[in-house]
Amino acid sequence: MKIVYVSENFPPNTFGGGELSGYTLAKYLASDPKFEVHVVTKALNGKESHENVDNIHNHRVIQEGSMKLPDDIRRGEILTHNTTKHLKPYLKDANLVHTLSMRVTIGAYKAARREKLPIIATVNDTWATCYYSLHFKKDDICWNCSMRELKDCLEQFGGNKLVLPYLIRNMKTRAKTLKKFDCLLPRSKLIEKILRKNGFSNRMEIFPPIIDIEKYQYKEPIYKNQILYVGRLDRGKGVEDAILALKHSKKGKLAIVGNGPYKKYFEGLALKHELGNRVIFKGKFTEDEVIQEIHNSDLILAPFRRIEPMPRIIPESFACGRGIITTNCCGGNELIINDENGFTVSVGAIPEIGKLIDRILGDKKLVKSLGMKGRKCMEKELHPDKIIEDYKIIIQELVN
Repeated sequence: MKIVYVSENFPPNTFGGGELSGYTLAKYLASDPKFEVHVVTKALNGKESHENVDNIHNHRVIQEGSMKLPDDIRRGEILTHNTTKHLKPYLKDANLVHTLSMRVTIGAYKAARREKLPIIATVNDTWATCYYSLHFKKDDICWNCSMRELKDCLEQFGGNKLVLPYLIRNMKTRAKTLKKFDCLLPRSKLIEKILRKNGFSNRMEIFPPIIDIEKYQYKEPIYKNQILYVGRLDRGKGVEDAILALKHSKKGKLAIVGNGPYKKYFEGLALKHELGNRVIFKGKFTEDEVIQEIHNSDLILAPFRRIEPMPRIIPESFACGRGIITTNCCGGNELIINDENGFTVSVGAIPEIGKLIDRILGDKKLVKSLGMKGRKCMEKELHPDKIIEDYKIIIQELVN
């Protein structure tokens, strides 16, 4: 059976955890000789290339357009047109198309339907219903963003109001297109809930990110009073809450792994609150380096301020045997049981996070217990073999 994945980016070219999850999915499926796996993605530095890695046929051919064009036009209108154009040759003898990122959904849908192929989509973010970087407000969670609120968001967060008509049209088109997909694979129950609220009646199956269990192995904590944040240094990710939580705790040092447009701001925030000696900015790491950093830590912080569908850091932390503190706007919270494998707090509950840090790091038995139960949860609910078998059932049903 020939499966064609379509993605804006694909490793080694990555923007976030979604690409790593897409790669791991493709690799696991390609390990089954019953499947022929192809990935059609954006050309690297404008140059087309083809390679076969881990039995995955990678075709880096989709042209993005001139960098001189506005980002929204280049990565929207032009990428959509070129996705349809460049995808067509690889759909010959294909059985199913699976989009891994929202940017390529419209173009991939057009190409798939021309060949009368079933198409499914991983919903790894909230782009189906809202403009990604603007779906949270100053002090509240925007649980169900609407088009009429986008103007207010742009004004609050400095977005380019000149492209507002384009953004609205593009989001409406994307949502309308996704509602025609044969199946949607939201990362968590939270995202399914948001999609349903926005009128999506498609077949949906919860599809958490797959991690390589051979890489993310359990290791007992080494009790270094080390706290870890992993992710993009951007607004809404909760980086500031992770830093400020140290003001309310006496224990621990925070290692921040990642890069992004607000790095200097967060560095200044740590210095402003005299936390410079307890906060270390380590920059962007490779996947293997992230695993090592998790093993070197006793506790993971993920205090998001905006909706996160299902961050990879949850299964990664569980697999490596580390407890996690996150917030109630994080998809996958249904897997976290307070005092069992981690803690869920309200958005912005900085003092509570600080108290939890002291409580956890002050109790070695709790550090170990959280990690062990997280590993058990991962093996029961998020084991890659379980996820991939469920996925194969979906594919077979749609193809047949």
